[in-house]
Amino acid sequence: MKGIIIIGGDLPSIEMTSRMVEDAAIIIAADSGFDYAWDNGIEVDYVVGDMDSTKYREVIEEMPREKVFRMPEEKDETDTEIGLLMLKDLGADESVIIGGGGGRLDHLLGIVTLFHREIRPDEWYTDREAVCSIDRKRVFDGLKGKTVSFFPVGGEICRMKSSGLKWPLDQLVWKPGDAGISNVVVEDAMMIEPLSGRLICIYEYE
Repeated sequence: MKGIIIIGGDLPSIEMTSRMVEDAAIIIAADSGFDYAWDNGIEVDYVVGDMDSTKYREVIEEMPREKVFRMPEEKDETDTEIGLLMLKDLGADESVIIGGGGGRLDHLLGIVTLFHREIRPDEWYTDREAVCSIDRKRVFDGLKGKTVSFFPVGGEICRMKSSGLKWPLDQLVWKPGDAGISNVVVEDAMMIEPLSGRLICIYEYE
């Protein structure tokens, strides 16, 4: 079951977002992510956050109480973290974050750290980049000629099988702090399969 969290910051085009939400069973807007959803006619199931950034507080106030989870401004978790945990509690087995591009560096790094955790997003899309968790065999189509980068996550030593890359990953042993920057997709399909551990793959989708 696919769940989506729409957050603030720089977001994909509405055309791309509309395609992603088509098959989503649950859509959560985190704080100012609600602005994007409301402005573009995306119906959300829940709104979560401290509501310090949204310009539509009055609209949210009129929503059914069971759809709104208002959090205190002083809290340990970010609104994105809370939304991710909610998706897990609601039964989502695939979690996608939409938004969060640009803005403060600490906010960007905060989202990246989520990929290190047991409860983590599967994918994250900003206005121009995609970040995908490689914790199972993944096949990516339509990336021929694109630059892709890889970073180990989760703290374990990891090894990968790959095809479709200029520099295969098969002989590499990744440890925390390693990185594979600016590889290139040279075939119509790129395949990456973990043998141990996990990576994230980052690429520009447009």
